[in-house]
Amino acid sequence: MRTGTPPQVSSVLISTASNQPWYNPNSYLRLYLIQNNVTEQGIFALSIETNLNYSGNGLYGYDTVALSYLGSSVPSLDHQVVAGIATEDFYMGKHMLIWTFKVSSFNNPVQSYMAALKSQNLIPSLSYGYTAGNQYRFNKVLGSLTLGGYDAALIEPNELTIPLNSAGISDLQINIDTISLSSDNGTEKLSSSSFPAYIDSSVPYLYLPTTVCEKFEVAFGIVYDNVTELYLVNDTLHSQLLEQAANVTFKVTNVTGELFVDIVLPYEAFDLSVKYPLVSNATGSSRYFPLKRSQNSEQNTLGRAFLQEA
Repeated sequence: MRTGTPPQVSSVLISTASNQPWYNPNSYLRLYLIQNNVTEQGIFALSIETNLNYSGNGLYGYDTVALSYLGSSVPSLDHQVVAGIATEDFYMGKHMLIWTFKVSSFNNPVQSYMAALKSQNLIPSLSYGYTAGNQYRFNKVLGSLTLGGYDAALIEPNELTIPLNSAGISDLQINIDTISLSSDNGTEKLSSSSFPAYIDSSVPYLYLPTTVCEKFEVAFGIVYDNVTELYLVNDTLHSQLLEQAANVTFKVTNVTGELFVDIVLPYEAFDLSVKYPLVSNATGSSRYFPLKRSQNSEQNTLGRAFLQEA
């Protein structure tokens, strides 16, 4: 994402839950503060993932914003609401895919980057297509983002449609009918009853009910680390899990439960690395299994690990 004049280039994650661009500003970059805001400094709560106990503030203002990749750019837009962040809960910047939002005390919605592209006829609709890509299959698969439509080559045709739930924490919510594991040792169920879950690319983890996490722990031999609050994987366990070559199948459906789609994740989809600030070693990394225990049903979330194969 290119922000400001002259532009500062930031690597950002795509967020299906956020409605504003965030970035980590350099010290020299000046933000133009929003007029008539509720504080003199332009500081507002970031206000996403609160159901997952994330928090943080952003320095909000107007600035020029554009997306770019390998030299090609989406046209830059002036007077866009952006937030400069400096919080470990949201360590990287994000680019939003929700089309409108309000700032506290404002009576009228503030037009987002997506809505501005549409109103200026730079994209044909407010639709988007997104896949996280992966680094373990097909000689690596890059992430893909399409604004104003979707990439038909990335669609595996099926009849399942999910209505948007505008009253919820996130518009993207599906029902997980079953989760099952298959390997050379056979097949077993990791969940015994269906439950709803949000889809959210802002986080890497799978937030699943505690009973389901406990079955993952037994099936994969993973142990929760109370210090990092992660399932860390040492070299010995990593080798065993690679040899096990298990697949985890999420059978997803909608509220009617009439149509089903299987999303199959190989173990490699869970073979991820974590770095500072989540682990203390600022220069190295550790392997971890991207699983989190939901404290309640509102926390059930399928993050980027799921979107590697969905």
